[in-house]
Amino acid sequence: MTTGRSHEKDTLFLGRPANHAAKLAAAEDEAGIFLTETAQQRARPGAVRKSAGRPVLDETYIRDAVRSFAFDSLERRVDEVAQDAVEPIFRFKRPELPLASVKFADLSPANSVRMGMASIFADIDGFTDFVDQAIKGGAVEISKAVRTVHVIREELNSVLNDDFDGKRVRFVGDCIQGSVAQGDRTDDGPGSVRQAVLCANGMQSSFDLCLDAMASDAAIGLAIGVEYGPTPMTRLGYRGHESVRCVASRATINAERTQQSIEGSGIRLGAVAQQVADAAVRRIIATGRLMSFDTASDLLGAPQSPAVQIMRSEPTARSHTARPKR
Repeated sequence: MTTGRSHEKDTLFLGRPANHAAKLAAAEDEAGIFLTETAQQRARPGAVRKSAGRPVLDETYIRDAVRSFAFDSLERRVDEVAQDAVEPIFRFKRPELPLASVKFADLSPANSVRMGMASIFADIDGFTDFVDQAIKGGAVEISKAVRTVHVIREELNSVLNDDFDGKRVRFVGDCIQGSVAQGDRTDDGPGSVRQAVLCANGMQSSFDLCLDAMASDAAIGLAIGVEYGPTPMTRLGYRGHESVRCVASRATINAERTQQSIEGSGIRLGAVAQQVADAAVRRIIATGRLMSFDTASDLLGAPQSPAVQIMRSEPTARSHTARPKR
């Protein structure tokens, strides 16, 4: 399926093979080709052998596969690109905030942006089992699952871009990758992390609303990792449809790793984000639970907090307001 209305589209392969392959790749900490149990059963006899107590692909099988499958058109294209390649010149500038106003279509190596950003990876927890159960349920359940995923992806995108002025980089399966930033002239690390935490809890509230609106009882949740650091944002490759969005830094890598380290649903800050976050943010993150947006914004005293709005309109509601003299 492909999602995207007012933004660049991303394709999602929705099914057990894609989900389990992604989980297997994320679980491994070294380079290689890894097969799920189902894939091992489908490989030809002798293709999988034991090495150091774990299944690996036989080297002879790999060499035979390389000889059996030719990719002539791809190799010709690679040769053409190699011959025409010009060393790219990267020039970075500080973007005008909000990040939501940055258009990937306008970016290139010579016109890239870079500043301190809070990277966000928000993944749907329980997604693999959710899809597996839908497939077992037949066409009706599959259509419900597709609808649920489509609505949630679009809603998380809207929260990030429209409500918190962030920039979505891409959907990675059922996970949304994005960035938020504060500081017009200089990087504002604490402000960026605070904005990311508010965004994460905003996503949780919208996620719950989506499930309520669709009357879904799916056993799914959100797991969100946040990390902070200097991050470039550009577009690589030939202009047009062949180019790709690229936001890559230590912060983006560690935000994804932080999200993957969460057991179940919840929120976690990376090491740098933990250091730069202010005391109030660290305090509400300590439990590792995602809250409703209203609760998080009240605890952080955000301008859009219901409590702050009340105190603005009713000054006497402040706890420290002096009593009138008689």
